[in-house]
Amino acid sequence: MSQILSGTLLTQKGNGGILALWNENKFKMESVEFGGQRVAIFGFHVATMHHYAIMGVYAETSVAERSILWDELIILKLAVHVPLFIVGDFNDTLNVCERSSR
Repeated sequence: MSQILSGTLLTQKGNGGILALWNENKFKMESVEFGGQRVAIFGFHVATMHHYAIMGVYAETSVAERSILWDELIILKLAVHVPLFIVGDFNDTLNVCERSSR
């Protein structure tokens, strides 16, 4: 069986972004939802027919903008009724010592 790759540039800002690639023999995309700092791909696993949502995040660097993103993610978690995978660059740290510029 040959592999058929599909892909989409989920988000691009400045020098960064998120590119999603998948094997169409394994995952079929049904729809895409774009937000300011996120993009969600909805589809299903071909072998099991289980539906999933995969969200790519490319967060802003300002705390205020990231706060908006976190509020949106909480709302989306409640609205999406399939397993949701969230991946990406959240531009956030748990501790000040993790930052490259202090």
